[in-house]
Amino acid sequence: MIRPPRSAMPVVALVLLLAGAPAAALSAPRTVESTVDKLFPYLDAYLTLPAVERSGFVLSYRLLQHDSHRPATARVTLMRGAEPVLLPVAADGRFLLQPALADIRARLKVILEKPDEAKLTESLDILSTQSLRGDYAATDFNVGLTQANAAVRKAAGVFSLAAPHFSRVVFVGAGSGEMIDASGHAQPLPVSRTGPAFDPQVATSARSIRLARPPERIEFAPAGG
Repeated sequence: MIRPPRSAMPVVALVLLLAGAPAAALSAPRTVESTVDKLFPYLDAYLTLPAVERSGFVLSYRLLQHDSHRPATARVTLMRGAEPVLLPVAADGRFLLQPALADIRARLKVILEKPDEAKLTESLDILSTQSLRGDYAATDFNVGLTQANAAVRKAAGVFSLAAPHFSRVVFVGAGSGEMIDASGHAQPLPVSRTGPAFDPQVATSARSIRLARPPERIEFAPAGG
């Protein structure tokens, strides 16, 4: 069973509050049974948003080794009627296929087969839907950031003051990067733990972004995240 981390329990009803945070460990036996609503927390809330309110961001789930938080491998099968559906996991631990809203509402069973008895954990990331390339306009992420923050506030309701505010764009795996202003002057992007980061609310003079290499993914994060 996967449960939200204890730190998130006061706002457990909120969608998107686990961004970048590991869930509790999947422990012991090599074969673990769960349900899609537990393996993909908050995905139902995301999928019930109108498409025009989530076009710029997406929820992404990764399986990680509990101790090192390195990518983990597992065979994950969704038991959808007489036709089990494989939910493939990429080399970086990311699910390449997610269940449908109907699967979550039906609380279908999921079988996770691990290569050993090591504990696994799970990370939920909020990603931009922009394509992975080496250059961007500084405004390319405005819609996604606005939508992600609106979704959090909508889900939070009276707890909206406790919800995180996403302001940074992190280009995971891009190495380094620079932002360029209208006059053509380039300034290095600050580098976070996972890659160069851009905050459009801070770097208001930026007109474009140039990266050393295309990122592996583009994460939205709170200030300092």
